[in-house]
Amino acid sequence: MKKGLKIVERSEALKHFEEEYINPYVREMKKNIEKYIDDHRKELTEAFVENFRTLCKKIKEMQKEGRKGKIAYITYSFNIHNLQKESRDYVVQAYGNEWFLEEGEECKISYNVGWLYDFLDDFYGRLFEISKKYMGNINASDMDQVWKKGVIHCDVKLLNFTKRAIKEAVKTEEFKALDKEEVLEIRLGQEKGYNEIIYKMDTRVKDSKKIKEWLEYGEKNYSYSVLQNLDLSGGNYKGITCHNADFSGSNLSDSNFEGASLIESVFVKSIINGVNFYRSSLPETDFSDTVLENSDLQEAGLRLAILARAQFINCNLNNAKLYSSDLSYCTFKNSFLTNTKFYETNLENADLSGNNFMGAVFFRTKLIGADLSNADLTGTEFINIDFTTFKFDNAKFANNKVKEIKVYEKDLYRLNLSEEQLEEVTVVK
Repeated sequence: MKKGLKIVERSEALKHFEEEYINPYVREMKKNIEKYIDDHRKELTEAFVENFRTLCKKIKEMQKEGRKGKIAYITYSFNIHNLQKESRDYVVQAYGNEWFLEEGEECKISYNVGWLYDFLDDFYGRLFEISKKYMGNINASDMDQVWKKGVIHCDVKLLNFTKRAIKEAVKTEEFKALDKEEVLEIRLGQEKGYNEIIYKMDTRVKDSKKIKEWLEYGEKNYSYSVLQNLDLSGGNYKGITCHNADFSGSNLSDSNFEGASLIESVFVKSIINGVNFYRSSLPETDFSDTVLENSDLQEAGLRLAILARAQFINCNLNNAKLYSSDLSYCTFKNSFLTNTKFYETNLENADLSGNNFMGAVFFRTKLIGADLSNADLTGTEFINIDFTTFKFDNAKFANNKVKEIKVYEKDLYRLNLSEEQLEEVTVVK
């Protein structure tokens, strides 16, 4: 606690403890978990897929023996009381249509997430020691609530990780071989409490015309809809809320999604020509391997979006926000990226040549192997950028802002920097 601070009321102590310690420590824990997942995503995903494969083998064996019917639900759930007893396992269980009410033999395995709860143990241990300084004003019940709050934060991080990992798991032959209901959901969360879909499969035959009318009707929420391989072209979906939906392979040409909230939705290999995404909310969406033509993404929010290997042709991304998104190996042709924000964006091996980037911001952007040749970079801002890692032949530089950049000595003249700006440059010979 701050020197000289006297806390006499319990309510004051709790408020101080939360503001000065719990909240900052939560932010630190979440940041550390995110970094760990990013640094170890490959091995964590492999372990997740192998665990899922084990479950599928068990399900199939029980189905062959007549002890299990078609699968409608697979759940990953934690029991908070078990976690308090130092268990670090989620229970992975398969059900039929009756879900928790299903009778008969259980089909379940465990999924160990000790790597995740190591962060919670550290978080809680440090706060527990600090709580002692409050001279009895922070009691065991208070610390129990701190721990439970930490569990929820850990579960959210696991949820985000598994939403990506499950995409690999469902590709396995073991999953494909299962007898499944037409609609199957895989969910993660608290046992018999709040849980969220991480994957949904819906093989029911759908009528494109009826689905289009349904979407245009303007219901409150269309989230978790599986809308694959449909003709939804020419639709007016302005302002729609459609989170975690799957539009893979569907024709969305000439449709209007202006102001739509499409968080975590999938558009892989959709036909996107003449689509209006103006001011749409597209964080954590997946456009990988997709061609986007003649489309308007002005002021769209694309934080943490997956756009790897996507092609943008005659698109307008003026003032779009591509924070921490993956655009590796993507291609832009005849596109406007004026005032676009590339904050910590992955543009490795991207072809950005010949496009208009006037007023754009590149902040800690990964540009290894990228090509910005013949691009208009007038007024563009470069912060913490390594110019030695990408091509910018014949690019136009003027009125740029630079901070902490690295440039080869032979290329320095191209940037037209002032003496003051040169102080921000590390020159590589």
